[in-house]
Amino acid sequence: MSDLIMKDILSEMVGGLTGIRLIAILDIDSMLLASWESPDNNLSPEGLGGFVQQVNSTIKSFKQSATGLNRLNDVILNTSSGYMLLKPICNGACFIVVDAPRAASLGEIRMACNNYAPLLEQAIPGQVPEPQSDKIETIVP
Repeated sequence: MSDLIMKDILSEMVGGLTGIRLIAILDIDSMLLASWESPDNNLSPEGLGGFVQQVNSTIKSFKQSATGLNRLNDVILNTSSGYMLLKPICNGACFIVVDAPRAASLGEIRMACNNYAPLLEQAIPGQVPEPQSDKIETIVP
């Protein structure tokens, strides 16, 4: 599937959320695979640089973690302008990154990331979607 399909999925994902400034799909090396940005997002170049540094540092921490990339559901960072959520997908090979103001509902963001992760995994070239578990050891395709 193409980048256009991933952007469509991200646009659909953000449709049910309010206040989201940026959603991005990054690989383990922090390479941007797809993104959606709010038209109201007025992030300065310095702010974007800080955002990229935080993402890179978090992914580096994931790589070095004894816990592993795919054992955490997500990581939420407090930033000076709001929240940043990183959710590992594709067995830790990629990440959904969401930047939102403090007024945004973290519960809704987490739920949207969980709901759209399988679609995004299918759209990433070369990645096999993770089987989903319903927490009682049943594998859901």
